[in-house]
Amino acid sequence: MAKSPFIISRNPFSISGSAEAPEGKLRFSIKAVGDFTKKIPALKPGDRVFVDGPYGAFNTNLPITQKGMVLLAGGIGLAPMMSVLNTLADRGDKRPVYLFYGDLCEDTALYQQEFASLEKRMNLEFVQVLEKPQRADCPCKGYITKDLMASILPENYKELFYFICGPKPMLAAMDRNLAALEVPASQIKVERYDMA
Repeated sequence: MAKSPFIISRNPFSISGSAEAPEGKLRFSIKAVGDFTKKIPALKPGDRVFVDGPYGAFNTNLPITQKGMVLLAGGIGLAPMMSVLNTLADRGDKRPVYLFYGDLCEDTALYQQEFASLEKRMNLEFVQVLEKPQRADCPCKGYITKDLMASILPENYKELFYFICGPKPMLAAMDRNLAALEVPASQIKVERYDMA
């Protein structure tokens, strides 16, 4: 990773918009967890900011991703997944994508109004799992499990490419799930960060 001349410390935000967005139009998802991120809502149109990056290394053009992708996200770990989804949708990409997204409850779940639109624009299957849902009829309660994944993924799931981003306990759980499902390590990319 290249060193930025602007960076003083790591910050918990990610690009969540499309790589196909018009030049100069960036979309970020930011979790307010410290002094810097809590000040961002006070910014006004016209305020000058410096943007550096992105630094991720996930590439949807690699041959290994062409049979389809499984995106496993927890909490704000959904942000880079949204960038992938928005980019694929804007490109008219029709390969199968399965998104398993875990969060605490309906109030903390992110991007809810975007998924219906994305499902119409691409070959997306969206599965939301809420740890403590408020609604009794929530179809997926608890956590993203091996059994849930196995019940939704296609027969060739070992050939799909897996991208994981979320808090440390979720990453550990997905490591166990994918090992139990015998997904080859070469088919898995994990985005690890400490602030999720």
